[in-house]
Amino acid sequence: MPTTVLDRTSHLDTKGTGASAPCAIREALLPLALSGRLDSLIVSDLHLGLRGSRSAELLKLLNTLRFDRLILLGDILHDATVRRLSGDDWALISFLRHLQHRPDAPAVLPVLGNHDRKCGDLLARLLDRPVADSVSWTHAGRRFLAIHGDLFDRFVTRNRRTAQAVSSLFEFCHRRLSRDGSWPHAADQLHVRWTGLGRKMADAALAHAKTNGADVIFCGHSHEPYARSDGAGGPGGHLTYLNTGAWLGLRPSFVTVAGDGSARLHQFA
Repeated sequence: MPTTVLDRTSHLDTKGTGASAPCAIREALLPLALSGRLDSLIVSDLHLGLRGSRSAELLKLLNTLRFDRLILLGDILHDATVRRLSGDDWALISFLRHLQHRPDAPAVLPVLGNHDRKCGDLLARLLDRPVADSVSWTHAGRRFLAIHGDLFDRFVTRNRRTAQAVSSLFEFCHRRLSRDGSWPHAADQLHVRWTGLGRKMADAALAHAKTNGADVIFCGHSHEPYARSDGAGGPGGHLTYLNTGAWLGLRPSFVTVAGDGSARLHQFA
């Protein structure tokens, strides 16, 4: 599967305030920016309100690339506690609110995640946009489907109280035991790899795509960038699954759909 690891000069410092960070990010994104206007840019799991959220870096990304469609694929807010949003979080929210009013503005399409479902009305007011359960569209002869993906996580769907307790522990570690959220995110990724959540979500998502006639399906939720192609299905003979990863920790990731319909996963080194 096509995956781009952005140059090591794009590595993000743990506080997101290093003097070289803006230049490094723009330098790493330059080839992608020069490739032309994208059909879609997809990001997920911002978890605004947590210390580890990379809202400042995401804002730099949005200011660097050109795209017709921006999909915010769930867990945009961590919870409904607005007072926990940082200055960088508010700057990103303000940018997203006004982006839709710019000349030649892209469509801004927020999608509900398992965290957002508790505060969907608040999220809609903050972004001045309706929030959907999923987004589907056709481009360059391919049908795309974007959905957060928590419905493909059997642990979450079958053990809601336990899952909420784990989420609360994750939040406590971010807010009380970590300065920048890096080690809780690393621990979360170890858990995802140990349980095989990335693979299990891919299996379920590809089956969902086949049932719903999609060629490409995008998810978030697991916080693990993941790409897989399945040759058994779809009008063109291939189904593609891409997990956008998250904007937490030191290696944020995102997905793009180019003008020719090709989908690619990108991750900072």
